[in-house]
Amino acid sequence: MIWQTITILVIAVWHCCSGCQFHPPGEYLRFVRVPENLKIGEEILRIQVFPRNRLFLQPIDKIEDVQYFTYKDINRTTISLRLARSLEDLVDSEHPRNVLKFKVSCDFNDAEDIITSSLSVTVYVEDVNDHAPVFVGTPYRVTVDELTPVGLTLFRNVRAIDRDKPNTPNSDIQYALVAGNQDGKFALDNSHQAYLILKKPLDFDAGDREYFLTVSASDRGVPQKHANATIRVLVIDNDDLSPKFTKGVYRTKIPEFYPILGRRIHKRIEFDPPIFAFDQDLAIDAPIRYDIIAGNERHLFSQDHVNGSIFLEREIDLDSERALPGNTFVLQIQASQVDNPLKFGVARVEIEIVDLNDNLPEFEVDFYNISIVENLPNGFSVLQITAVDQDQGDNAEFTYQLEDKSGAFTLDSRSGWLTVRDQAVLDRENDHLSS
Repeated sequence: MIWQTITILVIAVWHCCSGCQFHPPGEYLRFVRVPENLKIGEEILRIQVFPRNRLFLQPIDKIEDVQYFTYKDINRTTISLRLARSLEDLVDSEHPRNVLKFKVSCDFNDAEDIITSSLSVTVYVEDVNDHAPVFVGTPYRVTVDELTPVGLTLFRNVRAIDRDKPNTPNSDIQYALVAGNQDGKFALDNSHQAYLILKKPLDFDAGDREYFLTVSASDRGVPQKHANATIRVLVIDNDDLSPKFTKGVYRTKIPEFYPILGRRIHKRIEFDPPIFAFDQDLAIDAPIRYDIIAGNERHLFSQDHVNGSIFLEREIDLDSERALPGNTFVLQIQASQVDNPLKFGVARVEIEIVDLNDNLPEFEVDFYNISIVENLPNGFSVLQITAVDQDQGDNAEFTYQLEDKSGAFTLDSRSGWLTVRDQAVLDRENDHLSS
């Protein structure tokens, strides 16, 4: 028996993936998140695609999306998708875009058709807090009247912008006053609106005339970024204060006149310091008028309305001013604003008249005629002689002197008492009688 062996060779040809295959098979969509500050050339995604022929990137919705990416072959099975263009202008814009879509495609040229396989890639661009707030419209300067009511909004132009993605914590700005407001005179309307509001009264004359407020703008990103700006507040004066004299009382001394000629004079009276008033609203410095408003009923004095100088207009004899208390004339003067007489200040002026030694002592009588008995003892008071000096003070002081050749009497130089000095001279039988 003859056996015949027949060998059947079966050759199976397996076309693995029709020439282009993404792995794992059946996956047609990839999602990836990247930060906006990803550097050009950095990898965003690795894709396994093999076997592969011609590989290319295609847009899905917008043509420009695909321009942000490129790819690089890693090996025969893997490619690296990389960034070809900066993403920062996408997110940090007025109309931000944070989603890009494109396809990675490869094709295979069959005998009859071109077969194309694709993998869709969606890239989410995440905003990074890479921009600090920036103030616009600086420098900030505001002028405020010192009488501005508390609660009024002084300035509305403080504003900062953040170039990070709008409507996110990275671009949400909060404002605060961080320096220059130690006394709490100012505040911001709220943390999201940097309107400057007056919280306490201002005073140009007694307070600060200039403030430098530091306002901070901070975002809410992580890490937080901030910027500072300065608001210069200038306080201007308002006419709210009256004129004021440099002293409350001005004092001086002048001598009385001698001889009295009865003529009219116009003699300036000197004061140290000089009479002077000023507008307490220093920045306004309104013109001032001076007037004597009391104590000058006899018109002995006058005052220059412009510079405040006081003049003596008539001669003064202190002997005729016996009723003058303390030999002093007391005047009340006023300084008023020329543009508003209702604003004024007052001061007191004291002018003391100094006595001159212009009077001689005068005896009460011109001739004393007395009779005495003989043998009066020594020291016996015979008569008090009286004299008067119309001057005052030291000028009214005088002494008595006696001229008596007989030596019978002596005269007290202060009291004017005439007393017996030598009783022997008063003996009638003696030839040396006093006369």
